[in-house]
Amino acid sequence: MPATMLFNDHHRAQLAHRLNGSLADTRNRARRAAEARRANRQQDEEKNQLVAANPNLASVDVHRKTMYIWLLICMFAVYGMDLVLFAAVAGYFVKQSFAGSPRLAMAAQFLVPAFIVVIEMGLSMQRDAAYRDYLEGFGSRLRLWAWTALTAFCTLVMPMAVIATYLAGEGDDFAPWVSIPLIITLAGLSLVCHVLMLFGGRLALESKSWGVFRLQMSGLQSRIRQSNRAYATHSQAAADRFAAYLQDLNAHNAAYATTRIEAGPFDRNTREIVNEVYGYEVIRTPAGTQNEPQIQPNPQAPPPQNPPQDNPPDWRNAYDRQMREQEAEVRA
Repeated sequence: MPATMLFNDHHRAQLAHRLNGSLADTRNRARRAAEARRANRQQDEEKNQLVAANPNLASVDVHRKTMYIWLLICMFAVYGMDLVLFAAVAGYFVKQSFAGSPRLAMAAQFLVPAFIVVIEMGLSMQRDAAYRDYLEGFGSRLRLWAWTALTAFCTLVMPMAVIATYLAGEGDDFAPWVSIPLIITLAGLSLVCHVLMLFGGRLALESKSWGVFRLQMSGLQSRIRQSNRAYATHSQAAADRFAAYLQDLNAHNAAYATTRIEAGPFDRNTREIVNEVYGYEVIRTPAGTQNEPQIQPNPQAPPPQNPPQDNPPDWRNAYDRQMREQEAEVRA
């Protein structure tokens, strides 16, 4: 066998292998780009539903947004104050109850102040709900008084706990003329912080709702940005691989005119993604979409009947409606 023929066969096999690889890469990248585009559309729909379900939180003016932000900052400030004032006490009691768990004692120093804030938030919401129900005529005055009494009791207990903690750990470190103003200051700060948490009312609840809304919106926006980046990356890669595929295809057909290879076949995702990147129809949609996977007809759908000769306009409406119903069943 001549060496030239062996070389030509080997070269043609290399070109065919590169063509298959470029075509497979183009399809794979186009599929990933189409998946990213579908995910982006779904996330946009979730975002629109979230905004439609919370129109008041989505269109907050700057003044009210500033109030919400400061109230949320105050909530974290209350946690910081409780952490400083009660961390040692929480660690002490946990060490007494669980002597062999130093990690639990360390975790309690951070968890107990958080539990206090959570309980106060729950009391505040229950009192606010009882107050609104009472104003609307659905709740009783006794229920409102009960929740208000519990809230006031919790408000007074926290400064008393601060005073007890200070007296227990003071010893002889401070002179009386320092201890008295200091203990008044600490008790006053604790009282102000917990009044803010417990009697924040409707505005405090709205600020927490706005914070949760912003967290959900930020998560959706982050996912939308990720899907946009994924679509841009994979669609551009699909277009680049398609350009390499065309270059190899032209080289093969120019060198071996007697064994030409037709372009494709390209699935729907590849056609749409590549055409969108180029901005015009680079890959033409074949007539009748012969490259699309064949859809099996629905066996339960009867075939369309032949048109009757009389009253053709009425038959055409019924015939078109029947065809649309069958196509919907096939797509489903």
